Amino acid sequence: MSANRAKRKGSRVENEVIRLHLECGLVAAHITRQAARGGLAPPTLQDAQGDLIVLGVLCAEVKARKDGQGFKTLANWLGENDLIFLKQNYREPLVVMPWKTYALLAGGRHHEG
Repeated sequence: MSANRAKRKGSRVENEVIRLHLECGLVAAHITRQAARGGLAPPTLQDAQGDLIVLGVLCAEVKARKDGQGFKTLANWLGENDLIFLKQNYREPLVVMPWKTYALLAGGRHHEG
């Protein structure tokens, strides 16, 4: 995939995630290096490396894969559960959840994306 196609796909998926937030009444926006340096991001996120600011305080990275490579095992482990906790030695646990669980925990209106 060319760099331009990859960038367009990344922007499209980021915009979709922002739209899902807005449909649930939750706040999300792109974080740009210019916005962060200009003081438009919260102080804790001014050096953020992620793609989005969600809920006004969280820095989020957005990933998309055509074939789901790397995601299929997570989806199988999740099954019908609400959360997966992943723990690597000497690292903080990670939490993986479907959109409906995240939106519920974030306090958004019920909407499935």
